[in-house]
Amino acid sequence: MAGIADWWAGNGHEDQRIKWAVTIQHENHGDLTITWFPNSPVERFKIVLALPPAIWRIDYDPNDRHPNPLSTIPALPRGIILGSHFHAWEDNRHLMKGNMPPPRLRFARPLPADISGLHACLRWFCQHVNIALDGTTVPPPPSADRLL
Repeated sequence: MAGIADWWAGNGHEDQRIKWAVTIQHENHGDLTITWFPNSPVERFKIVLALPPAIWRIDYDPNDRHPNPLSTIPALPRGIILGSHFHAWEDNRHLMKGNMPPPRLRFARPLPADISGLHACLRWFCQHVNIALDGTTVPPPPSADRLL
């Protein structure tokens, strides 16, 4: 992942997005997208790696509630996860049907408490999915476009 990308209006003008192509051995295989919610009263964003479909995601929102389904994987937290969390491929790949990845990443874990803010989350995310950020520039996120 390299280069400079620009923010653009997402769905319903409530979010702004930025996207980079993800290349493996000089071939495009998917994308990494950051979705920013500029009018949120708290810092709120998503980071998604899709090959497609999505195989890894961070939902950064201190007010979020994610219901984890019951699982036979003992290491996964059960019940409601409060606050920011991540959906790792390793926790969701058992949902594959044959060669088809799952349409949704249903299982999540809380984001480590020492990871906060967009740039720290992006570095942590890329480290976990083996994406090199060398030469990548992330422009400042857009400001709110209306009064809260």
